Amino acid sequence: DLRHLPLVTIDSESARDFDDGVCVEKHPGGGYTLYVAIADVAHYVKPGSALDQEAYRRGTSVYFPQRAVHMLPPRLSTRICSLNPDEDRLAVVVALAYDRRGRLKDYRFSRAVVHNHARLTYTLVQKLLADKDRHLRRQYRPFLKMLGWMGELCQRLREQRYLRGSLLMSIPAAEVVLDDRGWPVDIRRIDHLLAHQVIEEFMIAANEAVALELGEPSLFRVHDPPDPAKMEAFRAFCRSLGFNLPKQANRDPWVLRDFLEEVNQTELAPMVQLMLLRSLKQARYSGVNRGHYGLASEWYTHFTSPIRRYPDLMVHRLLIARLKKRGSPAPPDPEELEEAARHLSERERRAIEAEREMLARMQVRCLAHRVNEEFHGLITGVTPFGFFVSLEEIFADGLVRLVDLPDDYYKYDESCQRLLGRRHRRSFQLGDAVRVKVAQVDIKRRHVNLSLVTKEKNEGHAARPPETG
Repeated sequence: DLRHLPLVTIDSESARDFDDGVCVEKHPGGGYTLYVAIADVAHYVKPGSALDQEAYRRGTSVYFPQRAVHMLPPRLSTRICSLNPDEDRLAVVVALAYDRRGRLKDYRFSRAVVHNHARLTYTLVQKLLADKDRHLRRQYRPFLKMLGWMGELCQRLREQRYLRGSLLMSIPAAEVVLDDRGWPVDIRRIDHLLAHQVIEEFMIAANEAVALELGEPSLFRVHDPPDPAKMEAFRAFCRSLGFNLPKQANRDPWVLRDFLEEVNQTELAPMVQLMLLRSLKQARYSGVNRGHYGLASEWYTHFTSPIRRYPDLMVHRLLIARLKKRGSPAPPDPEELEEAARHLSERERRAIEAEREMLARMQVRCLAHRVNEEFHGLITGVTPFGFFVSLEEIFADGLVRLVDLPDDYYKYDESCQRLLGRRHRRSFQLGDAVRVKVAQVDIKRRHVNLSLVTKEKNEGHAARPPETG
């Protein structure tokens, strides 16, 4: 019975299913104990049942702006299993003990009944921790000390990940705002805040502990090192922005980590991080442990979201079997694990593709009502037929075509990723800041054509000229 623990959930404002609750204790010597409570879905969804078979077939929940296609029925995902505020729920709890520097000293697992003492949001926690909002701090006074400890432990865990070569990236997400008819009226950029980092670090810690406890064979979340050819293309991209990425980055994550730290001090960081993400291999599930390159983790799995991801439910069952037999439970069949890993990786890819396609449709529909409006933007792609601009005020992008730049004849320079005018020597290249107008929107083809208003004085490039090598 762990209902005395001051567990809280921290999610987005729109969240309806709550997989995880967290709390932190700080000890007199400076160490910490982190409790991560995950909804005990395995208690309700039995292996081989009709419910289980359908969940396996779906593999994951899919989230669209107007609705979600749940892996489990809403009665389970948003009520019975969900760690809803001010209610008791069954959970699988991992307790992680750290020293004052955030180094893991011990961990233990248990199945328990827990109580969610508060439903917090990322925005709220950010205001409490970073913005020091006085009114909110009075309102949430009982949780302030613990939230402060969470911020401290998050920083320690992040430092430990940095030391081992983990890639610290913060890719912004999109939030689609719909009107009463379900039509997109705005698409906001959701930045990666301190509050997001807290939950991210705590979930990574729990996932690593479970993978370490289970050992092999099990279901792992693996991330292979990048393909050398793609990394070489990424190096060329970085050179076009004035950054020099050493060749050793292909095989040494510490070099890539240091490079990212340098880039993160500039306004081009989001674009570089996005291009790096596209250059890395996609993480997947595997019955064989291959490690996780991006996290620089030797043992990693997915354990923290069993309401919306079937792999996590599988891992819960493996962990529960180990807890029941305390030692050497019958090992899972490696062939069955590998088959499940292939199927679930494919279902994840399908879900990601569907979510991306829906976002693209929403972006075009949103801009269709904003023709002739002007926006600030950043050039994020250069081609022989024009350049792509990521808009600042709305999370969307579009194309400025060469045919719509009648002032000069522009030549495409692939090595520098730029368009250079022959007569006036005017150039457009990656990272340039521009002001554009929405000229034409084709909803069916999902094309957005922009027209150039002006090129901003602040071009957003690195301070030094491009280097070679």
